[in-house]
Amino acid sequence: MIKKNEIIEPTTMPKPTAISLFAGMGGDSLGMKEAGFDVIAFNEISKPAIESHRLNFEECELIVDDTPFVPGVEAEDESKEQTKAREKDDKKRLKEKARQAEQASAELDAATFARLAPTSFFHLVAHVGACASYSLGSVSFMQVVKAGEPAVSVVLLTLFFNRRYSRLVWLALIPIVLGVAVGSTTELNFSLGAFACAMVSNVASALRSVTSKDLQDQTGDLRGIHLYGAMSVVGAIMLLPIAAALEGRHLIGGNNALSAASARFAESGATLFGVATPFVAYALVSAVLFHLYNQTSYQALALLSPLDISVANAVKRVVIILASVAAFRNPITPLGAAAAAVAVAGTFLYTLAAQKQRNEERGGGEDE
Repeated sequence: MIKKNEIIEPTTMPKPTAISLFAGMGGDSLGMKEAGFDVIAFNEISKPAIESHRLNFEECELIVDDTPFVPGVEAEDESKEQTKAREKDDKKRLKEKARQAEQASAELDAATFARLAPTSFFHLVAHVGACASYSLGSVSFMQVVKAGEPAVSVVLLTLFFNRRYSRLVWLALIPIVLGVAVGSTTELNFSLGAFACAMVSNVASALRSVTSKDLQDQTGDLRGIHLYGAMSVVGAIMLLPIAAALEGRHLIGGNNALSAASARFAESGATLFGVATPFVAYALVSAVLFHLYNQTSYQALALLSPLDISVANAVKRVVIILASVAAFRNPITPLGAAAAAVAVAGTFLYTLAAQKQRNEERGGGEDE
């Protein structure tokens, strides 16, 4: 929100795009162009108007798919075959222009990289912390701790970002905190390192969420799955020199870590869907599946309702915990299982409470 007397620094932003409906000969297209918009397409049924618009706006494509039929309005000197061919050509050009505009909006130049860097760093830490927690403890334990992410977010945003939450939201955090606390103390294979890494991941995820909203405003059209992909690329660039400095020396020499890991992997008899697979191939498949898991989760946020998202997140953690117990035979006590259920149920209630608060704020005209 802009404060009184606040000086707004000029920024370089991509042109907003627009389409002209019932365009006529192009009067409103000219107005939008003069206002700084990039008019990429128009809709019209009168052939003389279409020809006039095309003469004045050569790069603007005609939308034909959704043009309604109007009795008595026909192109006098155009056959049905010619109309169909023209519409097909216009559709093809419009799709190509939209693809080019999408690619242009997703260009990762130096300025965009600089804007992406802070959020990408939190994105990187969130994933590295989660993976490190997996390696130091059981999958079920890590998922129980990760269920505490809403509580971490609320505390951080309240203390450092001046956010205010309703009493219902704070009450929803009680089962989350209790579930994580009891689950941690009753974990048979408790690892302080795994707990610490999962909590670092929670903090980084909360900070990533806070900065993502401003980042979308700064990067213009770079949003949604394109923003997620850009953050992943920038995060990988950040991680590469760190990984090389810490692990690079272990990959040099005859008896390096990669050779040793491959030998131990072969001795373990592990398979990929029942097929004997080399260690490197197994690791690559795991990396691809991990990325797709996170990417599809991110995409689902734009396709599901808030209630659907809360249910999906709760079910996801339950499925992962049960699958890890079944696949890896991770021991879990009845009290630990109950604590995990309470923590997951708490995240479900938190999502509902937070959405209720957002709806009330929008209804009351308050700013978030």
